[in-house]
Amino acid sequence: MIHRLSGSLLLALVVAVGPAATALSVEPQPVAADLGDVVSGEFIVEASPEEAAAAGLNVVGEVGFGWTLVSEPAVENGADGDGAEQIASVTDFEVEPNYRYQLADEPLFPQQWSLENTGQSGGTPDADIDIQAAWEITTGDSGVVIAVLDTGVAFAHPDLSSSIWVNSGEVPGNGIDDDGNGYIDDDRGWDPLGNDNDASDTHGHGTFVSTTAAAPVNGVGMAGVAPGSVVMPIRVCDSGGCPGSAILTGMAYAIDNGANVINLSFGGLLSFSGAMEDAIRDAVDAGITVVAAAGNDTNNNDNVPFYPAGYDMDGLISVAASNHNDVLAGFSNYGATSVDLTAPGQSVVGGTLPNSWGFGSGTSYSSPKVAGVAALIMAVRPDLSAQQVAGVINGTVDVLAGLSGRVASGGRLNAGSALDLVTAPVAVASVSPSTGVLPFSVELTGNNSFDPHGQIVTWSWELPDGLVVKSVDTNWTPTKPGTYNAVLTVVDDDGKSDSAVVVFSASLRPGGTFVDDNEHFAEGAIEAIAAEGITNGCNPPTNDRFCPDVNVTRGQMAAFLVRALGLPATAEDFFNDDQGSVFEGAINRLAAAGITKGCNPPTNSRYCPDDSVTRGQMAVFLARAFRLADGVGADVFVDDDGSVFEAAIDKIAIVRITTGCNPPTSDRFCPDSPVKRGEMAVFLSRALHLTPFYPPPAD
Repeated sequence: MIHRLSGSLLLALVVAVGPAATALSVEPQPVAADLGDVVSGEFIVEASPEEAAAAGLNVVGEVGFGWTLVSEPAVENGADGDGAEQIASVTDFEVEPNYRYQLADEPLFPQQWSLENTGQSGGTPDADIDIQAAWEITTGDSGVVIAVLDTGVAFAHPDLSSSIWVNSGEVPGNGIDDDGNGYIDDDRGWDPLGNDNDASDTHGHGTFVSTTAAAPVNGVGMAGVAPGSVVMPIRVCDSGGCPGSAILTGMAYAIDNGANVINLSFGGLLSFSGAMEDAIRDAVDAGITVVAAAGNDTNNNDNVPFYPAGYDMDGLISVAASNHNDVLAGFSNYGATSVDLTAPGQSVVGGTLPNSWGFGSGTSYSSPKVAGVAALIMAVRPDLSAQQVAGVINGTVDVLAGLSGRVASGGRLNAGSALDLVTAPVAVASVSPSTGVLPFSVELTGNNSFDPHGQIVTWSWELPDGLVVKSVDTNWTPTKPGTYNAVLTVVDDDGKSDSAVVVFSASLRPGGTFVDDNEHFAEGAIEAIAAEGITNGCNPPTNDRFCPDVNVTRGQMAAFLVRALGLPATAEDFFNDDQGSVFEGAINRLAAAGITKGCNPPTNSRYCPDDSVTRGQMAVFLARAFRLADGVGADVFVDDDGSVFEAAIDKIAIVRITTGCNPPTSDRFCPDSPVKRGEMAVFLSRALHLTPFYPPPAD
């Protein structure tokens, strides 16, 4: 048997609002707690009415979501235990009490400071929900429906009469279920308690909650948080409380009849119900944001759960109460993980019976403020899911030091920030293809980006190479394998911006760029310099081979270094033996940069482009090209002593461009040996700090 702590129904104490209104201060008192506040003799079983009847249970009616209300069975054959135990003994059904939830309100004193706080009630200026900033964007939409499951509404109240949802598919008073939704004459909501269409409020709580959420701006009384939205009244509570069976029926009605937001300003400690959890989950799955009061027991809901606010699911928002100083109200429940945020709920204005206004306190009146903000969000972003709406609300709170560790968000509701976020442009970036084999290009597009409250005026792409292109669409070509990010940023006519990232990857074709370096020791380095455009191959125009074991000529060395360093062109002609060579331009660039002086000192009128490069010469080329520091005192190898290239050899050894020519000992450099093209690739990849690429094997 599941029990809960519960208390007697708290009635709202209110003060008339008018020019001569006087502040009334009433200290909130903790809720009296007793075990087992349930509807006597009634239970909810997880079964259809037919299944329950077949099992011999007394079926009262279906409550939805796969659960049925039954009455306590007659005791037969001397069976022991209460009704739930008796049902469990003769069926396999999940059995729960029909919990009676309490309305979560408590009175305090005046001032409608909660929407815009100027200190008018003696509180802290700006300790409010910044509603004016939100209203600059939207005051809501009559197509957005807030279902208020409560004590009903005062239909004739001047701050509700024009804000009641109307079921356009129903003809009032003809005794026919015109729209076939299972409810007769439900033209303005439903009363699951009385199983009729009269959701009139004889208590007052539901009217206060409803006006808090959606009282219109009509020149009289107060304004609700979402004055352009409408309220779907569903009467599930009376002065005796809120039976779970009525709530479940009300939830089903709200889901089936187009509610966008559901407000639940009631609850109880330790009153977990699988049926209620199923109902809320169904609502959230249907895109309906559910908002629930966290309760008024000064309780840590992390330790003693308060339901329905305590069900752990995205799309359900649990709301505590704060006061006009942005402090947690003394009566309010809290919870670092189980309660999401606070909203003003102490001494706040609401509509009262029969047609007036007053002040009240309780998390009951905090919850509809959050529900109202959810409705404002849905008015401009109907595409958002319940989870996304909840994420926006919880992610745009005013974070307050005093709420740290008290509510999960650490803050108080901010309607202005929430609406500002959801009306910013939305960058939607796409890439095609998202993966490919080199060489290939990707197409980047932002043409699905949109602005819900204006228009986008600029699009810009930050490409993986750092280039920024101001365009809706662009192309980019990866040159080497890897994973890449491109960032799209859009800016709208209000100056708001948003960014989106696309990720794509490039891989080498099986066997790699060249067909003759597979499993060669230099294959990874060859692929790396090919990706950088340093080599195109050795057999133009096909260029499917690299010739890794062929000696590098001085002309080829010039081309490698010019591409690696990006050396600029020059009009000078330094040597007389390279005319007509395909490498002449590269040779002159190399000479202009001071990397070569020629091959016939001291005259140095010749370059010898067709001669093989020795390892010693290569050391000099690299030391000059990369401006390597002197290796003072270093003598790395034993076979270069006395060589004109010894200093350059030590320079490239110190920075690990070379590790020698006789591994694993590696105490020799072989300065007079010719450099192979594969070796050249290794030297250059190390000098440029390139990552070796190893392609998948060829089929």
